[in-house]
Amino acid sequence: MAKRTFVFGLDGASWKIIDGLIKKGSLPFFKKITSQGIKRNLISTVPPRTAPAWASFATGLSPAKHGIIDFFAEEDPFGKENREIVSGRMIKGKRFWEKWPKDVGKIALINLPLTYPVSKINGVMVSSLLTPNGRKWFYPNKLGKVLKSVGYRIEDFNFLSKIYLSKTSSREKFLEIEKMANAKFELADQLISKKDWQFFFLLFSETDWIQHLFWRGQQTIKIYQQIDAYLGKLYHLLVKKYGARNFYFFIVSDHGFHSSPKTYFNLYPWLRKEGFLKPSLKVSLARIFRKIDFRQKDKTASRFNGWGETNLLKIDSFGIRINRRVLNQDFDRFREKLIFSLKELKYENKRRVFGLVTKGEDLYPGGQKGRLWDITFLTNPYFAIGPCSIERKIFVARTTGIKAIHDSDRKGIFLAKGVGIKKLLGDCLDKDIYIWDMPALFSKALEIDWPVGEKKRKIKTGLARSLTKKEKEGIFERLKSLGYV
Repeated sequence: MAKRTFVFGLDGASWKIIDGLIKKGSLPFFKKITSQGIKRNLISTVPPRTAPAWASFATGLSPAKHGIIDFFAEEDPFGKENREIVSGRMIKGKRFWEKWPKDVGKIALINLPLTYPVSKINGVMVSSLLTPNGRKWFYPNKLGKVLKSVGYRIEDFNFLSKIYLSKTSSREKFLEIEKMANAKFELADQLISKKDWQFFFLLFSETDWIQHLFWRGQQTIKIYQQIDAYLGKLYHLLVKKYGARNFYFFIVSDHGFHSSPKTYFNLYPWLRKEGFLKPSLKVSLARIFRKIDFRQKDKTASRFNGWGETNLLKIDSFGIRINRRVLNQDFDRFREKLIFSLKELKYENKRRVFGLVTKGEDLYPGGQKGRLWDITFLTNPYFAIGPCSIERKIFVARTTGIKAIHDSDRKGIFLAKGVGIKKLLGDCLDKDIYIWDMPALFSKALEIDWPVGEKKRKIKTGLARSLTKKEKEGIFERLKSLGYV
């Protein structure tokens, strides 16, 4: 029998935090649901970032197939600068609610990333992080009164700049985050109390924000305790309204979390040292110009830092693109040699720099190869890829930045409770679950056939091109404040 399905996301939630707090008795609802339900890891995408992970959650596809591999997309990384901020319009492949029949019942999608632009559904939709300031971010229009009554606000640049970029105190930042979590709970409480939902999703972003700022601090513990209490209240509301046997209850996260890296690994000087790139006079000049540029006090933001970039390689935080037009027949040999060298690389002959180094097409067979990195990697948590192309030193201490990130941790959380949940999970019962498994699981819960294959749709890039320069800068600063740029 089809059952109502309620899914609560905790962005970046990690068992590293939750397990310890359960043992201390600080999370009574989590303790209850882990003892009575199914607890697993929810394996994220590579890279384990918000945009590709939630796109996989929504489509049931890997990043290679839905086309979202980070917060930005590039048609030709070696051509004219054409980087675009991703949106729901750019996802190649229908999202689960777009595949479901119209008579499935009412659906709520609240704060699910990449739902901008919002669309008409049989229910409510509230968009998330990448929504431009001033654009419509909820459906239907009458929902606006409810959002205002509970103090709900979109996660815009003004809010995120207050908690990440401003000089407000730690207490003020915590109170802002606490207020946002409360607004989401109040919204969920009202919607569940007043309407009947067949499928309900709400994402608490606050677990991600607080961990970036305070990681294992008291502020993080308090937010987890706050959300634990909210989830407990919502669960008991559902039991009272529908009966414990008549719904499934899920708690998931899009990736894990870990302390911020202690060391930058600067790829460009290493590539020159190992002979993959030739020494460059331009790099030497850039170092001199940067040093004597007294107008730019912050040398990490120097306009000369990009002078070491080449037309052979394009380096990002999670991979390298290689210009096939330059190498021609030598492409495969060059790539194999570079992969081997990166796998063997150690810091002070002890720590391996990378936990994963592979060809993009080996990681995600099929899909849009042009959107993958030719070499895809994840650093070990101790390291991050250095942002500067003209540094002399290969390894540099990382002394600034946010307290914690998630760029090396694919292990999110998965919790499920409900009568018949073991049968629902089937083959996934005794193993980790991948984030792209979720739409099939939800469809099975609602007794909806989930198509194995699907007709692809053309990626639409109209959103980014329709944004004004000011809107693009606003979203860029929003992502930068979170450490994603």
